[in-house]
Amino acid sequence: MTEATQQASGYPNHYRRGGLPFKALLLAAFLISAFCLRWNLPKPGPLNSAPQWPYDFRLIQERCGKVDYRTRDEVEALLGPPSPYSWEPEFAEYEARVRYHPDRYPEGRSWWTKWTDPEDQNRWVAVLFIGDRACHVVKKGFAPQRHNEFTLPEP
Repeated sequence: MTEATQQASGYPNHYRRGGLPFKALLLAAFLISAFCLRWNLPKPGPLNSAPQWPYDFRLIQERCGKVDYRTRDEVEALLGPPSPYSWEPEFAEYEARVRYHPDRYPEGRSWWTKWTDPEDQNRWVAVLFIGDRACHVVKKGFAPQRHNEFTLPEP
């Protein structure tokens, strides 16, 4: 390339030399980045899936006795989506039982999930999960239905 051509283009010669391999390398880097980003994006759900709404609390009340030793997904399929998280003082008693009797419970992290009656915030069902299993069901605000369910008395 002559100096006249270089001056007309405005770019020095070293940008023109190897231009195609450099552009191919940039294109390859872009495609790899785009592929990696697409690979890591969450997969979209089915288009016809309806949003989950809380179940009628009477249904939750009937089904809460069937959650023992089920996984969280199975419990949510049975009782519907839980209410927003809230701590209740009654939970401390059951957590103390787990601490004092580690031989009776599976190992792992423990947490509570609670379903509250939208019409009465003092009626609720809470499930203690340890590891990936439901270990305790605590009900407040209605009478017990089975002998092995724990129900807290009305204040």
